[in-house]
Amino acid sequence: MSIQSGVYCIKCVVNQKFYIGSAVNYKNRWAEHKRRLTAGTHHCLHLQHAWNKYGKDVFEFCLIESVQKENLLSAEQRWINSYWADGVLFNSCQIAGSTIGRKHSQESKDKMRQSHIGIVPSASIRYKMKQAQSNRSIETRLKMSIAQRGKIHSLEEKNKISDSMKYNTNHLGKKDSEVTKKRKSDAQKLRWIHYREAQSCL
Repeated sequence: MSIQSGVYCIKCVVNQKFYIGSAVNYKNRWAEHKRRLTAGTHHCLHLQHAWNKYGKDVFEFCLIESVQKENLLSAEQRWINSYWADGVLFNSCQIAGSTIGRKHSQESKDKMRQSHIGIVPSASIRYKMKQAQSNRSIETRLKMSIAQRGKIHSLEEKNKISDSMKYNTNHLGKKDSEVTKKRKSDAQKLRWIHYREAQSCL
């Protein structure tokens, strides 16, 4: 039985740029790519723009490496690393399996927002989210800080933030214990220490 999983590329023969991805079943993934590109809802804006500009007939899909499914991401990353610096990739994300750099359309954002209304994360999910935030590296925290510097919210954004705080009753009337206060204080001090260390490395 042939392996259906592997790393593939979607190549535009006009400008010779290509998109690299991986899938457990690459044939099904190609069908999904075509469906989203035809609908104009593909997550990769660079690829979508090229599809809209040149048309579907100038795109080729090919499997570039057959890989067992447990090794897909590492193989995809290897291929992305090989071509990333050359500027020939449509990929928005340099990290395989990551969504960093991916921009959703307003319609997609609205759908995601509606799908989460009324959903309360379980205790285990909240714990995992907290752990993910606390385990961010100094470099990641610094990048997030730099990205926010000088950012000015529009009046509409300010109103949305204000409204969200008005109706957020999670901490309404709640007083932190002395233990909680100290934990927050220590965490804040630690963040400043990490920030100053990162700044000194620049």
